Amino acid sequence: MRPSFRSCTLILVAAMLLACDRGDDGTAGGGDTVTAMLNAEEPDTALGGPSLSDANIIALFDASSITDSSVAALAATKGSAAVRNLAKKMVADHHAMRVSIERLAKRMEVTPDLPLGETFTAEYSQSLQRLTATPQGRDFDKAYVDREIEAHLDMLEVATDAMGMARDTELKQFIQLTAPAIERHLDAVQALQKQLM
Repeated sequence: MRPSFRSCTLILVAAMLLACDRGDDGTAGGGDTVTAMLNAEEPDTALGGPSLSDANIIALFDASSITDSSVAALAATKGSAAVRNLAKKMVADHHAMRVSIERLAKRMEVTPDLPLGETFTAEYSQSLQRLTATPQGRDFDKAYVDREIEAHLDMLEVATDAMGMARDTELKQFIQLTAPAIERHLDAVQALQKQLM
């Protein structure tokens, strides 16, 4: 696995969804998939070398939120009604996520710092260019939904790896709460994909 734009985006989406999609008891729910992922013994160290610092992890969450918000903002103007509705929720969720990440970094007294060799910025730019060039209509909806599914699957993997690398307890809790939210975003995008078929 590599530190991709899509992967980074998913982490932020999940955390934002967490704030909006808690259960009646105020706790985030999680499926067996997420539980198994977060209990993995060995993190995948391909994210940025042997390990990521807490500052790297926070930076990845933040960068992902920024980029997914930009892509969603495009979809909110260019997509069909169903795509626009989901995209508007993504924009709102990512705004909330950025606020949460900023507060977490401040409490941790950490300055977000993307890992050396990250390819996130270039991949984001290419992804946004492809979507911008895609004609409005079914082609755009399909491209957006496909990108979101891939990004959320990648982010679940990133969340798992980051959980094994994070040192700060509060950051670990943040990741643990974010993974089920990523899965809920993924479920929403997959449901939309079925509607568009």
